Amino acid sequence: MTPSSIHLDLDDLALRGGEDFERNYPLELAPVVLGGQTYQVLLPGGVDVSVHRAAGGYLVTVSAAANFYGPCSRCLREVVLRVTTEEEEFVPTSKEGWDEAELARR
Repeated sequence: MTPSSIHLDLDDLALRGGEDFERNYPLELAPVVLGGQTYQVLLPGGVDVSVHRAAGGYLVTVSAAANFYGPCSRCLREVVLRVTTEEEEFVPTSKEGWDEAELARR
């Protein structure tokens, strides 16, 4: 399995104030190695991306639910661990007034 990636150019969305963009993207991830054990990672529902055009920029929310498959470190039986995550970032349209460390990479 070759890992995939997502690239979304916020300027290409051409959202006006108050408008939203929502999309689900399929995404394949490479296996993860933890404590010397390899775990397969699947995102059965893909990755949900939501963009809201707000004053001064974009509010971007990314959420996903992943299933990790691999051996239990105690009994070595196959286990499944479900992990959900959500991240929210504000991306300003102007770099003025923002510290370089506060700017999301565009």
